[in-house]
Amino acid sequence: MLEINQPILKQKIQMETFRRQTGKVQVETNEKEILRQDLKERIEKLKEKAKEDRKSFEEGIQTLKKKLLQKISNVEDSNEKRSKLVKKSQKLKIEKNCLNYKLEYLKKKKKLLQQQNQVIQEKIQEIMFCDDTSIQMNSENFYKSIVGSKSTPKFDRAFLSMTDLNERTDFTELTEDSDYVTNTHLSILSPRTFDGPDYYSKLFPKNSLQNHKTKKKNIKYRLKKNRKKKNAYSEHEAEVRKKKKKHPKKKLKSESRSKKKIQNKTKQYHKSFKIKKYKKKNKFWSNRLKRKKNQMATKVETPKSNN
Repeated sequence: MLEINQPILKQKIQMETFRRQTGKVQVETNEKEILRQDLKERIEKLKEKAKEDRKSFEEGIQTLKKKLLQKISNVEDSNEKRSKLVKKSQKLKIEKNCLNYKLEYLKKKKKLLQQQNQVIQEKIQEIMFCDDTSIQMNSENFYKSIVGSKSTPKFDRAFLSMTDLNERTDFTELTEDSDYVTNTHLSILSPRTFDGPDYYSKLFPKNSLQNHKTKKKNIKYRLKKNRKKKNAYSEHEAEVRKKKKKHPKKKLKSESRSKKKIQNKTKQYHKSFKIKKYKKKNKFWSNRLKRKKNQMATKVETPKSNN
């Protein structure tokens, strides 16, 4: 039994026991009802407190959930930002490497252009003191010194534009107008020792002239073929053909049957061909396995030496 510590309840219990002994029942019933009412009131109060505690507990749980969700969303956002930053950093590194490569390429080009400018100035000074008859020889040597002994059609065209040197009288203008020299001549007349990326592939694509000739031949052949077709039939035959197209002949049953027979024969032939091919493959593998088995049977295990 539960121990009751409250003094009021103890007194009421003592009174009930005394009244039971004396036989007074009516008074006992009234006191029992009072006790029941007290207990009910206490139970209701406890239930209300429990409800309030539950509400407060649920509210606290919801607030914690919201905080956790906010933290998770912040973490996801930070991860996305990090991934974006990593991608951007990789792109920037690649761009940096490309720019460094371009800088090296431009530095090499600058050196080569400076060398070419020096050569041009030296040649111009030599030409200044020559006669009209010796200018042509010097210009040819100048062209060979820059380009080399082997000449190509593109270099020849570029050299035709260099004839302005012979026509001019004031050679000082050419030295001052450096843009004219670089833009017209030096972009094409580069030395063969230059190691640039895809420089000569742009100037001289492979089989460019050959492809051009083949295209021309194909076009001529097609034109001739079309002319032959047009001139093959006379006007009378053309009119007859038009009439035939308007009123075509009906196909006979015998013709359609013969076509079906031919189609069936072709299908059977293809099937037989596939079967033969499959059999040949199986024969090859079966013979190979037989050979391996015979080789394994003929082999003898050699005893290992104890040495």
